Amino acid sequence: MRYSLTIIFILFFYCQTVAQSFIIMDSTIFKYGKQKIKLLKNDTNDSLIIFKTNLAVNTDGVPYSYHPTDLRGQRIAINSITNGVAIYRLSDSINLCVPNKSKSSKVPKGGFSKNQRNEFAAEAYKVFEEWRDAGYPKQYPIGYMISWRSVLIEKNGKPCIFSTGSKYAGYFASATSLKNGLTTNKGECDCNNQVDPYEVAALVLAANEKKDNRMIYKNPVRLYGASIGDLLVAYNLSNDSLVYAIVGDDGPANNLGEGSVILNMRLKGVTKFPKTKSGTYNLATDKNIIICIIPKSKNFEIIKPYKQTDIDNRVTNCFKQKGILGRQSIIDFLKVNSSF
Repeated sequence: MRYSLTIIFILFFYCQTVAQSFIIMDSTIFKYGKQKIKLLKNDTNDSLIIFKTNLAVNTDGVPYSYHPTDLRGQRIAINSITNGVAIYRLSDSINLCVPNKSKSSKVPKGGFSKNQRNEFAAEAYKVFEEWRDAGYPKQYPIGYMISWRSVLIEKNGKPCIFSTGSKYAGYFASATSLKNGLTTNKGECDCNNQVDPYEVAALVLAANEKKDNRMIYKNPVRLYGASIGDLLVAYNLSNDSLVYAIVGDDGPANNLGEGSVILNMRLKGVTKFPKTKSGTYNLATDKNIIICIIPKSKNFEIIKPYKQTDIDNRVTNCFKQKGILGRQSIIDFLKVNSSF
């Protein structure tokens, strides 16, 4: 018995030593949310990217994200159409959907007030309704330009809407950046080629900020090597929930933390999918989430179409190669590196 305990202690000490061989090689502060981002490396030059943040919710890929008759997500859609499109007012280049993020000289230094943002939103819904009722023609309502963001578009330029008989009949088809790589059986609106939003936990990677096609700010997470398809773990310090995930989508340049619906559900211990936008927003987390991305891991033991069980195994094996063995060792490693 004493011999067995000695062996266990030696193995535990060895695993901890290997895990702690990772040291901070660089760190920086995210420009917008002011989160600290750390780049860790070990003596074999393996890299890990770690930061602590809150996670907003991204519904891209969920087939009932957006509906033409529930633009505000109050009845049957789980998101507002203003998160699926951009509507620009040509007179002042204001994006009515996210006015404070508009690249316009008309945006005040402190941003628009809540009442002003509500007025912009009301205008956006009115413009979209006019365009919808006209059948989404190439000619936008006079004085505006509309750009699809998270809705799958058909070859004729019109949005793909699930047809009668489909489980999601009437909804706009929603897209993810990461695809399953299918060449056949893609399903209506290519829905089968999107990463399964009900199963696969995914993180949204903030984009690099550009102006007039010029790079003006590179997201440090990308600078440290992260890209779409990379593996990661997300850990909730508040309730000890650890989720294995994948970088599945691009997001706005000014938001470091955004997770898929199922990622946030698992981090918060929620089991029922939201039914409206308010339910979706309730899945947002506090600032106690540790994200650890394994850069350049997108092709590690890759299996398509993407499935959560495969991602779990890939993450486990990838950490194992770095000397961090098993779920509890990953948690211990994250806790040791949770000080920011």
